[in-house]
Amino acid sequence: MVTYAFIGLVGLATALALRDWRRGVLLGIVVGLLQDPVRKLTPGTPAIMAVSSFPVWIAVLVRLRLSEPGAWRRLRQDWPRVARRMIIFVFLLLPAAAMAFQYGLGAWRLVVIGLMGYVAPLVGVVMGYSYTRSPAELRTLMVRYCALASLFMTGSLIEYAGLAPAWPAVGTETLGVHWVRYAGGGVFDLISGFFRSPDLMGWHAAALVMLALTLALASRGPQGLRWLVPATLAAVCLVISGRRKMVVMPAVWVAVVAIANFRAGRLSRVGALGAVGGLTALGLFFAGREMAVGASYYAYARSVQDETTGRLISGSWDDVWYTLQQSGFLGEGLGSASQGAQHVTEVRERSWQESGFSKLVIELGVPGFVWALVLSSTLAAALLSCLSRASGPDNPLLIGSIAFCVANAMSFIISHQVYGDLLVVTLSAFFVGVPLAGQRWMLPGRS
Repeated sequence: MVTYAFIGLVGLATALALRDWRRGVLLGIVVGLLQDPVRKLTPGTPAIMAVSSFPVWIAVLVRLRLSEPGAWRRLRQDWPRVARRMIIFVFLLLPAAAMAFQYGLGAWRLVVIGLMGYVAPLVGVVMGYSYTRSPAELRTLMVRYCALASLFMTGSLIEYAGLAPAWPAVGTETLGVHWVRYAGGGVFDLISGFFRSPDLMGWHAAALVMLALTLALASRGPQGLRWLVPATLAAVCLVISGRRKMVVMPAVWVAVVAIANFRAGRLSRVGALGAVGGLTALGLFFAGREMAVGASYYAYARSVQDETTGRLISGSWDDVWYTLQQSGFLGEGLGSASQGAQHVTEVRERSWQESGFSKLVIELGVPGFVWALVLSSTLAAALLSCLSRASGPDNPLLIGSIAFCVANAMSFIISHQVYGDLLVVTLSAFFVGVPLAGQRWMLPGRS
């Protein structure tokens, strides 16, 4: 019954997105969040349900093209270098797709998964650029995501507290996996809640922390304090997810926001950031004590500072070099290291590449990898330009969005797996497009 109702919801969301693509963005988020618990409640837990939001996002793209045909033209006018390099990157996907067929014609499914992983972020950038016409629209979307994500975080608390041990919608046992971590001489469970993995739960928890604090800083007076509740809830879930790479994200976000405001001379906002961050940490302490969160979770989360630099170096260079030695100049083809590939083909063993850079090398080869770095550098320069010229009362929204992008970039370098999720990669790219549009309503000049 739940499965059929969800299928009906996907159909309705797709139809509504074809009428109003802006509403479709929110519906895509709703379907993307619901797909994992519904999958776990469906007999056989079909893997295809992990991309249930795909038709909704396609409908959003179609309606966007029909209702705002000038969206891409405006992006080309505002950011010509970004647009040109995005187009070249799309063409460089073609030889990578051809390489995948070295495994036979059955590799077309690998190519589809690979294309989805690379085209979705490009579409997400355009979507974010087109969506953000005013601060009010951006604020509303952030508020709605925070409300939805907070609701789904309750599944993590239910799983950790053992309130519904027989309910298949929480945890990962229904999917045939039990996640544990060995650390400090002990073993502790990794919590996934309603999501299909602790990685996904950890990403959404980190996103909720960052966006809730963005809204807190963008609010006037005591109104901002209400956002500390979802931020605290997310911080607790982030700790019990047991994924250190996700703990990195809010830390990077805080650093970027603090540096941006300090360089701009907004010391009061640096102080406000310290206040909301401190209150969130205090809330985490008391909430964790009430839930009896084990000390091993906190110890493991704190150990991130000891390994982040090493993981960045390894992911940036060592893994790339080893991948080049194994896979050669042209790599092994599109989709060969993508999440979900194990469900559609058995033509090769699953790749070992975890870092984002090594994934790009094995799938795109050296030419595609180098151009991906060029495109990323161009986008980084564009975001830096937006950041340096941010002004006005709504600039916390802009700065928070840019910091969100930086945090995701850091996370991707360390580990690419979570970005195989369609909702995660679309939202991550969406917030790259937001600041690019922000110059139209937040910035004093034009690019």
